[in-house]
Amino acid sequence: MKDDLIKYLELQKKLYHFEAIEKIGEIRAKILFRIFATLFLFTFLMFMGIGTSLYLNHLFNSIYLGFTIVSSLFLIILILAYTFKTAIKNWMFKNYINNHVPS
Repeated sequence: MKDDLIKYLELQKKLYHFEAIEKIGEIRAKILFRIFATLFLFTFLMFMGIGTSLYLNHLFNSIYLGFTIVSSLFLIILILAYTFKTAIKNWMFKNYINNHVPS
């Protein structure tokens, strides 16, 4: 009986250890995915901005006007995001809670 209890406790310890390793792996995978997705999104936006700027330069027969327009657009988006950052954070946090916390 004592040996069975010791084996049971050892198996429980191993189970908790494996569950912890699995949870760490899931968290690491989510973090790495978000990092790579952010990098790809940034690269995509950068090339789309450059391409749009060059296209607008061609349309306006200007060397700099397209870059000015696209930079101004990015600046407006940045200002709006900074202005509404608390609302955006609250929306994202509420969305996270609704999807990940059981009720």
